[in-house]
Amino acid sequence: MRRALLSVTVLLLSAGLPAASAHDTSPALAAVTSVVTSQSATAQVRLPHDARVALADGVSFRGPGRLLALRLEGADHSSSLHSYRLPDFAGGRQVTYGSVPPATCTSQPSDQVPLTSDCTGSAPPTHVLLAAGSYRLTVVADGSPVRVTLRMQGLRGNRTLRPSTLLPTVQQTLPAREQVGSSLVTFGDSADLGRPVETFLVARTRSGSTPTGSSACRREDAGTAPMSFGPHCPGGSSGTFSYEAGAFGGGTGFASSTGDTSGPVGLGGSFSGSSGAELGQALGVWLARP
Repeated sequence: MRRALLSVTVLLLSAGLPAASAHDTSPALAAVTSVVTSQSATAQVRLPHDARVALADGVSFRGPGRLLALRLEGADHSSSLHSYRLPDFAGGRQVTYGSVPPATCTSQPSDQVPLTSDCTGSAPPTHVLLAAGSYRLTVVADGSPVRVTLRMQGLRGNRTLRPSTLLPTVQQTLPAREQVGSSLVTFGDSADLGRPVETFLVARTRSGSTPTGSSACRREDAGTAPMSFGPHCPGGSSGTFSYEAGAFGGGTGFASSTGDTSGPVGLGGSFSGSSGAELGQALGVWLARP
């Protein structure tokens, strides 16, 4: 069994990207950039200068859809911005993260004797930092028109982008599969886009259910065997949710993963708890890789 972290809670530390080449003809991002599409799509873009994006309101989504997302990834992967609007059943909240300044830590017991580092006094980051250079912009949509507005401090002007490279996408409800007494429930399904895919998983327990454990599971097959999406994900890659107990009447989780295999890809997971675990809703998203 391969074990891999499928969580979206890791913040990538910023490092210097080379400035965009003078010969780069990709469209330049502006202080206010609107990305308009009705299908998942991608485009090469460039950042003409270093920029900052506020975590609180630097990205906004307008339009229907279960899971909507925008992502900017630098050519050397050292600068990135990720923002997701989760489905209504997960509260419809927005999650934004990316390359942020490293925490300011104090050596303990002193700078002269740095046995440990104390980072508890560091203020939480307020902005994502993006270095000038070439980026891949990706938008995840759900088949209806959506506008994603990106506000970038350090740039000028306004621009509207309509990415022309479409990415096949499937968003579907994941059904419950096995219920083991009241202590464990599994859920999952599969899709085949005929090419390698990135997957996203959002799930919540039923209101009143208070699980103490959760797992995410991605399989490079359809997952038809019993307990294919159980906590140990036999033959697949298992990991954890970014998990909140008690939110929206039940536990919620969000996970993402990427693979290199074409063909059926199974996606699912489980909730468990000695006091009861029942599935409320779960959504799986399969996004073709560029």
